[in-house]
Amino acid sequence: DFEITVDTLMQLVSLWQHEVGKNLVKGTNVLAIESSFTTSDLGVIAGGPSQPSPVGENRWTRLERVEPDFILEGDLDLYVVGRPYPDQPDQITGPYTFDSVTGKIDMKEQRRLLRLKFVSNQVDGDYQVGKIIVDADLGDVRGYTT
Repeated sequence: DFEITVDTLMQLVSLWQHEVGKNLVKGTNVLAIESSFTTSDLGVIAGGPSQPSPVGENRWTRLERVEPDFILEGDLDLYVVGRPYPDQPDQITGPYTFDSVTGKIDMKEQRRLLRLKFVSNQVDGDYQVGKIIVDADLGDVRGYTT
């Protein structure tokens, strides 16, 4: 928990000690360090984790519930990220904010391929991930226009 400032001819350079504490501490300022992870593509079109290529149903995936499994300090935000077709831009919805006592997060999200992004951006925030359960079903077959 220390900072060394070295005066150079060009500018001031700060050196940071990594893997100590959970926050960015600069002088008397304490700031959160954002941390996040994103799942791989999920969807019925993807054919499942054991399939080498898409062989699943040619339908969208409807996400109805996420059951988080975290050892958690502070809140975590969940964003649903996905696109209707591979060459289309991602659409991001959320955040769905939850804490250590949240048993489930209900939602009505639909994408052809989707990913879940979990973000922690709180002072003293910390988490360890367990086994997250996703309740998903077959979605629409209709086309999508941007």
